[in-house]
Amino acid sequence: MENESVFGQQMTKEILMQWLDKKKFLSSKHKSKLFEIGCDCLDDVSTLYNINKAIVEKQKILTVEDAELIFKIEDNVYTLIYQDEKLEFKESELKEVITAMIDILETIYPLGTVIDLKKEYLNKHINANEIDNIRIVITHRFLYSEGDKAYFPYAGVTYPVGMFDRNQVINFTNALIEKVVQKGYSDMQEEAYVYLMKRELILHNEMHSFGFSTEEDRNNLKNKFINNQL
Repeated sequence: MENESVFGQQMTKEILMQWLDKKKFLSSKHKSKLFEIGCDCLDDVSTLYNINKAIVEKQKILTVEDAELIFKIEDNVYTLIYQDEKLEFKESELKEVITAMIDILETIYPLGTVIDLKKEYLNKHINANEIDNIRIVITHRFLYSEGDKAYFPYAGVTYPVGMFDRNQVINFTNALIEKVVQKGYSDMQEEAYVYLMKRELILHNEMHSFGFSTEEDRNNLKNKFINNQL
């Protein structure tokens, strides 16, 4: 995880271990190997995103050589082969595991971080092709309401304009970030806050980020956050 301290990484591993331990459909072997995969992905969750994409698109086989990991679908059995160990799942089980691992392991940037959003996700709102970049300052994190099943990791305002009124905050997820221009201030207190929020939302409330929402979840969130959802 980008620039995360040993303290922050240890807390992230703790959440992952506790989340896996709660899942009754996972055997001890599955839990152990999935934890190892998670530890390998601490610095880069792109492998997990690629597996999730393969699940959604029902890709028959995906090989991730750097991670010694193979994903394949055969006779409706979804299999991960990690370091020659075979782990079999139902589709719904593996999708639940992979999306939760992404939410747990993915970096949450501090308040004040300046980022560029991906233009392709903005074209449904504005003609982003005519703009050099969509630059946002992160001003809010972990947005949700009581009873929600999903949350927005971030909300922010456009740079350098800021916010003219309360309805100009843009909600977005990690997947929509093109690049980090300037990271905000972070210390041990910041890492502890992110740990507590992930522990509360993902581990205890079994929520997931907006990017992995069902259509029903998305509609519920959009009704509550009438701002610019992405």
